Amino acid sequence: LSPEVLRTRADALGWFHPIDLGQGVVTNGLSQGPFLGPAEMPDLQGKSVLDIGAWDGYYSFQAERLGASRIVALDHYVWGVDMAARQVYWAECAEKGVLPDHNRDTTDFWQPELPGRRSFEFAKEALNSRVEPMLADFATVDLATVGHFDVVLYLGVLYHMKEPLQCLERLRSVTDEVAVIETRSEERRVGEE
Repeated sequence: LSPEVLRTRADALGWFHPIDLGQGVVTNGLSQGPFLGPAEMPDLQGKSVLDIGAWDGYYSFQAERLGASRIVALDHYVWGVDMAARQVYWAECAEKGVLPDHNRDTTDFWQPELPGRRSFEFAKEALNSRVEPMLADFATVDLATVGHFDVVLYLGVLYHMKEPLQCLERLRSVTDEVAVIETRSEERRVGEE
């Protein structure tokens, strides 16, 4: 693809991360970071890597560039949930002062054609990548179907989990060497808004 066609096709998709697709084309990610860089990753040379919550594949493709021998990008939520409709519903809940029903994400807002996976697939094609996509909910998937990996990336996922400790136990069971976990926390004091 020419740089112009690559840019046009990339701009037609939704991205969370700014991914360098080559030829001077970087995707317009919603977030500009900070993201973990190569210096913050363990040695991935010749390692098998599982990227849980891969979204558009930013870390999966980074693992490939860092010499991983096998990379599996696992996601389901971002790939299949109609985020626009979900956001409208969540805004309505906030306006009414009620908590949203998270179960609606995979029922009312689920799109089996996986529109959220299109950016991952496009980047995979543009980068001529060998990253393997796996459609699964890590919190519920049969771990025997996932397998074991030398390195498991769990970046920006933990704080979304309903049962975070259970997910960490599951993470441990598929990790042979090291798990890289990045999450977020907020400090709030009584009386602060």
